[in-house]
Amino acid sequence: MEELNAIPSHPDANSYATLEEAKAYFDSRTGVENWEKMNKDAQAAVLQVATKHLDSLRFFGEKMFETARYYRREQMLAFPRKDAFSLTGNVGSAGADYLIDAGIANRSNVPDDFFNNGFVVIIEGTGKGQTARVRDFEMATGKITVSENWGTQPDATSQYLVSVEVPKKVKYALFEQALYVVNGGGERQRLQAEGVVEYSIGDLRERFKESGINIGKIPVCNEAKGYMRGLWTIGGRII
Repeated sequence: MEELNAIPSHPDANSYATLEEAKAYFDSRTGVENWEKMNKDAQAAVLQVATKHLDSLRFFGEKMFETARYYRREQMLAFPRKDAFSLTGNVGSAGADYLIDAGIANRSNVPDDFFNNGFVVIIEGTGKGQTARVRDFEMATGKITVSENWGTQPDATSQYLVSVEVPKKVKYALFEQALYVVNGGGERQRLQAEGVVEYSIGDLRERFKESGINIGKIPVCNEAKGYMRGLWTIGGRII
């Protein structure tokens, strides 16, 4: 199974959220029995499928990394968008899983934990091209701690870009779409999207008409669409 990659803006990202974030969401929601019966590998696979479903929508604006930049490929997923808050700076010092820039310490517009679950890209110098998920931001020191150790540890020659996490409502939409998939929602549309024109279950047989639901259309549940209101468009009109 492909490993879950929830690093925002990463060229190989395949999910908008981690399994830990999904668990936190479903712990406070009812009707999640089918999700909880699944093992972690199966849950990760569903998050990947649901992410693809969300990305079938047409979104307002542009991706943050629509093209290759900063010694790395363009981002895989639709989010983050170009209007997401970000800062660039110079690395003062760094360790195995962090960097420090005193230049962003004690800023009123970037409080403690502001960049948590966002991402940092090394854009110049040692380690350039690396993209990592932010685990913690410490306002008092300007310390950015990442979720996994650097492949190449940055140093004082390095410059970085740090940005906030994907909007919460995108993650909530992902979890609702994942639950929709787990509970078998949109099965008819899914079969059509896969090009199936006829199927049978026992004595029941159905043949799809091309004039019905558009073949190739991915079903996104109403709950997910509701959370993403204001982000996606139909015919150029923001929904």
